Amino acid sequence: MITWGVVGVGLAGRARARAIVADQRCRLVGVARGRYADEFDVPNFGFEQLVSRVEAIAVCSPNTLHAEHVSVALDHGCHVLVEFPLTLDAQEASDLFEHAKTKQLVLHIEHIELLLAWHQTLKARLQGNIDIQVTMTKRGVGTERPEQFFGACVARLHNIADLSPIIAVSSVNAQPGSLVIELELESGRARLELSAGTDFKRATTVDVHDRDHHWSVRQRQLFCDEKPVPLAQSQKSLFALDHEQMMQRVLYQAPSYVSPARVINILHHTQRIVSAGMEDVGVNP
Repeated sequence: MITWGVVGVGLAGRARARAIVADQRCRLVGVARGRYADEFDVPNFGFEQLVSRVEAIAVCSPNTLHAEHVSVALDHGCHVLVEFPLTLDAQEASDLFEHAKTKQLVLHIEHIELLLAWHQTLKARLQGNIDIQVTMTKRGVGTERPEQFFGACVARLHNIADLSPIIAVSSVNAQPGSLVIELELESGRARLELSAGTDFKRATTVDVHDRDHHWSVRQRQLFCDEKPVPLAQSQKSLFALDHEQMMQRVLYQAPSYVSPARVINILHHTQRIVSAGMEDVGVNP
C-alpha cells in the first residue's frame, strides 16, 4: 500500500485526495493546508512534516511554490504528482526531472485535459497534415499582460503538441487582454488565441482541418464535418484517471502520457512567447 499526502487542498487538491482515498492500493496519511483540508479524517501537517511521513505526495499548491515543494519532496524520497505547470522556468523543470531521475523517483506532471474523451478521439482520427485553431476566453479585466496568460498558454500548447509536436513559434502578437500565437508544427501549423474580458466566460473552442475533414470542439463535444461524434464515457473523474496514470508509473514503471521532454519544451516556448508579448505591450520582460 502506497502512503500519500496532499499539499494544497483546494479544488484540485480535494479531487486528488478523494482519488487517493478511493484507491484501495493507497492510504491518505495527511494533508498540508487548504480550505478543504478538514474534509478528510487525517492530520493537517506542516509541509516538511508531511513529506517525511509518506511515500508519495500530490503537490497542488500555488504555481510559484511548485518547484520548492517538488524539490523538498524528492529530497525526502517521495514520488511526486504535481499540478501543471511544474515550474515557471524550463531550466528549473529540467533540473527537477534530473533530480527525480537521480533519486529513482517518479515525477508526474498532470495535464488532465489530454485525457478528455474528445481529445483522445480527435488525436486517434486525424490524418495527414493539420491546420489547428484554438481559441480560449476567460473572465478578466481586459487589460491582462502576457505573463498573466502563462498557465493558459502552457495548457493549450500541450493540447496542440499532443496532436502534432511544436517545431517553432512563428509569431507572437500581444495586446492588453489578448495574446495571439502562430506555431509551426511537425505536421502542419496552429494558431492559438487567448483573451480575457469582463464579459467573457471561460471557454475553449478547437477547429482542426486535416486531409479529409473539418473537426471542431464546442463545449467538450466533438464534431466531424458538423456531425456529432460519439464519445466514450468514463465513470471516473479526470483526476481519478490521472491518479491511475501515476499509480501505473509508481507500481509498474509505465511511461508518462506527457514526457519530460515535452514538459520542458512547452515551458521553453511559453517563456519565449511571454517575453515577446511583454515587448509588444511595452514592458521589459
